[in-house]
Amino acid sequence: MEALNARARIYAVRNMLLEELNIGAVHLNAAIFADKGEHSVIEISDDVRRLLLAAFLSCSNIAVESAAGFDQLSVIGSVAACAPRFSKIAIVCKEIGRRDGGAFIRRCMKSKHDIAFVPESGAKEYGADLLVCPSPNANYRRIMNFCRTRSSYITALDRRLDHLLVRGRIEGINSIDLLLTPIDSGFVMHELRWLSRNETENGREIHGEDLLEIKRIGTNRTIECSPEETKYVRRYAKIIGEGADSAWSMISKGEVL
Repeated sequence: MEALNARARIYAVRNMLLEELNIGAVHLNAAIFADKGEHSVIEISDDVRRLLLAAFLSCSNIAVESAAGFDQLSVIGSVAACAPRFSKIAIVCKEIGRRDGGAFIRRCMKSKHDIAFVPESGAKEYGADLLVCPSPNANYRRIMNFCRTRSSYITALDRRLDHLLVRGRIEGINSIDLLLTPIDSGFVMHELRWLSRNETENGREIHGEDLLEIKRIGTNRTIECSPEETKYVRRYAKIIGEGADSAWSMISKGEVL
């Protein structure tokens, strides 16, 4: 029994060290990109842009996982540029005077949005339609909790979602609707559905209460499901009082761009 307990402690320490190494690698990678300015706009297909637009129009929230060796900020900037025209967008920075990706994001959005840089402490009061949190060192958990009812967000996570979930209850994490994972020169999209036990018996149990269903729906180049069946198009359809097919058609015709 003592041998088993000792082995369990060794594995726990090993897993903790591996996680810390992963976090360190992600932050180092981000620092290297920031220093060299090697951020680039990711190519996103028209259909995927329309789906992302539906997500923003339906007030859905987006999180971008960290992935060692991939440019997380390029995903955030490229996706944020898909926000509706004339949106009021706040780029949340820990310190306004520091370069933490804000300039790159502003360059991605060009001039079609009302953009301001705001400190973490003032993000709630600014009243933006969309909060963009490009730094994994920001207090994104506070942003996620705030955005449950007021604004949408696209935020960087400081590690993979799986790693966050195993660390216990995180306030606001179940406000994430769309999870993006950087890969190669693009990203993979997963739809997240946080359900009660009354709604489904399938999915991953979270904190003994909600169940999380994760469904891959595409990449930056293609949608791998029927767009009308995604929660984002259905939400938008409900907002405008149309069927999902009609709502998607309106987006495709550019009536809401």
